[in-house]
Amino acid sequence: MALSSAEHFLDYLIQPDECIDTLGRTYVDDLEIIISENHGFDAGTQRFPIEAAQGWFDRAKAELKINSIEEYVAFVRNNVDKLSLANVRPRHSFFDTPINTIESYKTVYGRESTIDEKIKFQTDYSKKAVDAVGGVETDPDAFEMYLSYDRINIWTYLVRREIRRKFLKQDDLTLCIGNRWKGEVLYFRENLGLKKAIGVDLFTSDPEFTVAEDMHNMSFASGSVGLIFARGLINKSYDVRVFVREMLRVLRPDGFLIIETPIYRDGLSPLGPTDIKSSRNFLRLLNGKIKRIIYCDEQDPVEANSMTYNGFRLARFFIQLDQNGVKAPPSVEVFPQTAFKYYNQFRLRSVDRRLKRKQR
Repeated sequence: MALSSAEHFLDYLIQPDECIDTLGRTYVDDLEIIISENHGFDAGTQRFPIEAAQGWFDRAKAELKINSIEEYVAFVRNNVDKLSLANVRPRHSFFDTPINTIESYKTVYGRESTIDEKIKFQTDYSKKAVDAVGGVETDPDAFEMYLSYDRINIWTYLVRREIRRKFLKQDDLTLCIGNRWKGEVLYFRENLGLKKAIGVDLFTSDPEFTVAEDMHNMSFASGSVGLIFARGLINKSYDVRVFVREMLRVLRPDGFLIIETPIYRDGLSPLGPTDIKSSRNFLRLLNGKIKRIIYCDEQDPVEANSMTYNGFRLARFFIQLDQNGVKAPPSVEVFPQTAFKYYNQFRLRSVDRRLKRKQR
């Protein structure tokens, strides 16, 4: 089957580093999403904003005698075994994590599993780690120091600055999603002054601090949340796009979103069923809904055995939303390195002194 234009067009559309990986799905499964998300295709006009993409589309239409992108996607799926494709399936690997020691692991790998089975696996794995980090479980200062363990913790400085600027209010509802430890909620309540912080996780040992529910389907009212802090759990999502939509739903139109997520690039597993692979891939999920990019970086962790698992990169974002339909490009703020350097040195010394007094 000589289909050079159809295959070249598919190769143009599917650029693996620009695609979010999801366990159990191929890039052909996600082709409509990739076409819209990565290439800005307008289904109404049947046009791409980039002329190169439109040129390949026009050649593929002529070659296949079709009229729409929907027909092209259907052709690809019906003939995927006959096409010459460079990379259609995200890679799978298991890193160095002993996830196969968890009984529910057997139900989420090797066959199509239900959402309930995926949630049970994540719950079982998280429960094994609850007591792994000592005082982080209950102490806000221990948690703040923990945040500086394998990275520079910029959140204390930035959140308190937004409160001083009155963009965030101390009585704003704040969600710590996937918090696991009560110390994280206490860090927001006591160290940052956000008195209405509450955790959201798959299980809870104390409902005063954490509610037990699926982050993809939260019980909070639409537009009721001022800030979401989601640390180390984007990669745990069984469908990151559903998760992002749910965060956008509960956040107020000008709410804030803080994300820390590891980037793997070389494989997925039931423990890490999503890999965004780059900061830009995640930011595309918020396209047209960002007012300010307060902070954004990708970094190597300082410690080899960090939460990013043996040296993979960590992406971090602090974003203020604009969900009122304004399409202006977001402002990108310059991080005040010098001011932060002196603030952070003073802050860490102060927190360390408090911890030592508690230990006496």
